[in-house]
Amino acid sequence: MALDRYEAIAVAVNRPLVITEVGFGNREGAAYRPWEWPEDLSLATPTLEGERQQALAYKAIINTFGQSERVNAMYWWRWFTDTYFESFLLFTFSPRNKLAEQMLRSACR
Repeated sequence: MALDRYEAIAVAVNRPLVITEVGFGNREGAAYRPWEWPEDLSLATPTLEGERQQALAYKAIINTFGQSERVNAMYWWRWFTDTYFESFLLFTFSPRNKLAEQMLRSACR
């Protein structure tokens, strides 16, 4: 598992892990190819299933990396403080106003 490799490195250098980019798009298959940019999905349309998969992908990260004693922090990718950047996109990595936001708020209390 990837976490085991990262934890071994953290132990070897005696440092905590900081996960600098965690992000999943609000699309079906979000966890399958998380690096795929939403802008590349010009023929796709957002679905409730895509939102559900985004939320489940975030939950999986929290349930694995988030439970590690070596992980000090995780930063959510593309969750802008200025909503202008995400207001005109059908697909976005931001969990704002989606099922993923609800899940993150309840998991990160």
